[in-house]
Amino acid sequence: MYFKHFTVISNVLLAFIFLFGPTNSYSQECYDQYKQFSSKRSVQKLNYQEDQSGSYLWVNDILVTGEEVLYKTEDIIDSLMIEPYHLIKWRANGTRTLSLGEGFSGLVPFLLSQGIEVKGLDLWYHAMDDLPANNNTVRLMREYTRNYGKHLIQGSATDIPIEDNSIDIIMAHQLLNNLDERTSREVINEAIRVIRPIEGHIRLVGLKQHSIDYLQRLQTQGRIDVKFKSVSTNHYRLDGLKVLKNVYVEIKKR
Repeated sequence: MYFKHFTVISNVLLAFIFLFGPTNSYSQECYDQYKQFSSKRSVQKLNYQEDQSGSYLWVNDILVTGEEVLYKTEDIIDSLMIEPYHLIKWRANGTRTLSLGEGFSGLVPFLLSQGIEVKGLDLWYHAMDDLPANNNTVRLMREYTRNYGKHLIQGSATDIPIEDNSIDIIMAHQLLNNLDERTSREVINEAIRVIRPIEGHIRLVGLKQHSIDYLQRLQTQGRIDVKFKSVSTNHYRLDGLKVLKNVYVEIKKR
């Protein structure tokens, strides 16, 4: 809703923060931490599949999406409920942000343009030697990694190569909707492990009912606090299961 006003509003306020706001070493510290822990986790073998037209690509049976494939940046920003005042606050606080299943979407570039410390995580980053050469999605993937490679982590959301309690905000847009129940639980558990207690939070969009049930169970157990927002009946079916497309979930670890 407010995406079109982000650039003007945010840049004016960000300029004020750069000139008069507090300084810190968050950026270098965060980069060093990612670099250190990324080397400690192994990435599973990757299998690539493309459609007959050479337009789409699947990595380990999950469709790779990005700015020109399925989603637009403004839609991602809106569905994750990111407002201008969030950007100003995150920049001022040196907030450490992680996007799971980032693909080649516009989220990481947008947050970087707003002065936010952010990393994207996906299986195929920095491992593109075996990709089909003439696939349109592959072309976009290569361009994305050339432009933003130092902000991208190769890894699985089920085994995030980052230490416990170290990230302020984790976002995942239309990731869990691609996963079965067991894998979804693993991703949720990993996000909870990595996020900072109390101050940090997780933003999820696109969940199957079993993920919602699991989050509610964790809340009952006293592990997390969950807020369901923007809930609607708008949905689609994937693998025979209903995916609640417009459900936004915000999670805090106790």
